Amino acid sequence: MNSLLDLYCKSTDMVVSRKLFDTTALPNLVSWNTMISGFDHNQMFEKSLEMFCRIRLLGVEPDEFSYGSVLSACCALRGPIFCKPVY
Repeated sequence: MNSLLDLYCKSTDMVVSRKLFDTTALPNLVSWNTMISGFDHNQMFEKSLEMFCRIRLLGVEPDEFSYGSVLSACCALRGPIFCKPVY
């Protein structure tokens, strides 16, 4: 499932990626990271930050890949207020 999710993200079809992700009963950290980086790669920076905040609310511990993608999105948004949830 993660490979298919990655394929959709890289093909810039984030609508299908999100539908696939949402049908996953228990997404793992790789799934979350794929979505966070996919939104970032497709310049959907707010969605990238939103996904990061969701994993934190669910108690999933982000790793260096999660932080790398979301920090990239925060820099692109150019607003310190966006970085606060990451901090």
